Amino acid sequence: METYHGDPATKTVLVERCQAHEAAGRQLRGEYWTGVGGCAIGMMGTPTDALDMTEHLMGDELRSVIESRFGLPARLLFAIEGLYEHMDPLASRNFTSKVAEAIPVGVDLTSQMVTAWACTSSDVADRAAAELLEWLRSLKPTRRYRLRHALSRPMRDIHRAPARF
Repeated sequence: METYHGDPATKTVLVERCQAHEAAGRQLRGEYWTGVGGCAIGMMGTPTDALDMTEHLMGDELRSVIESRFGLPARLLFAIEGLYEHMDPLASRNFTSKVAEAIPVGVDLTSQMVTAWACTSSDVADRAAAELLEWLRSLKPTRRYRLRHALSRPMRDIHRAPARF
């Protein structure tokens, strides 16, 4: 599975969703989504136009929705969730949108090892979060994505000079 299913527009949806939740101050630790706010996973999984959903998804259900909608593996979501919950509150304010922005389009993370850190202090969580962001930014799209992306570009008219013999 490729991140964002190989579609830059899908990434834009998630990044803008996270930024909107963060700008509205909806970050809430320890709750997936309450109707007024939630954790990193809650913000990723809750559209900004459906804040008052009466039926809130939690845990595995929510991660499954994010995985199928955005192509982000559950293993990565566990790591994001664990770090967010233990980071310094100021450092975690825009962590969700930074992570969504750092994940490149068209990367296959299913074979990548993403470790969920067991953090006992905000210092450890902050350092681990910085390492996660750096690692995500270093990833390159799969060959299949690069080829598909190149083939989807509009072909330009190619005018060749007549051959001279």
